[in-house]
Amino acid sequence: MYVIGIGDVRQVTNTTIFYKDAEGKECTKKVNKDDLGLIHGTAWENIVFYDRMYQELHSLYESRKEEHDKKYKYITDEDIEAEFKANGRSKLWFDLTLSKDSHNEECRYQWGLVYGIAEASNVASDKKWEADRIYRGAQAAYQHNAKLHTEVKGNKKVLKEGW
Repeated sequence: MYVIGIGDVRQVTNTTIFYKDAEGKECTKKVNKDDLGLIHGTAWENIVFYDRMYQELHSLYESRKEEHDKKYKYITDEDIEAEFKANGRSKLWFDLTLSKDSHNEECRYQWGLVYGIAEASNVASDKKWEADRIYRGAQAAYQHNAKLHTEVKGNKKVLKEGW
């Protein structure tokens, strides 16, 4: 997940941020409050964005799949044989025999379009879960480090300077 000012963040642990820089080189960085805030905010935005994208694409896939299933049916050799046994060399048998290949090619093409929408929704779902994993890692790292950098002043626990 790309975070402006850091790079392509791969993982966040309690002490380290793993990321790729602009050149694609694997790097690590010690966690700090500012970077965790950037990662946390960006991850949350990505979760919301990819969740909406997934919902939209999935509903589009479901509607297109229903339309495809109603409109297109593959013509098999068994369909042609059944028509021949039922009606002999009828016009329908002749039409089925001639149009089988072109009709089935159109079915495959239309199903490919529907399947492409399904793949796009799966990618959006994967991106959402990746952002969620990084979000939870940043949240846990912040909580862990906040406990380490807490001091007692009077009757209150306060974060040390820099946290």
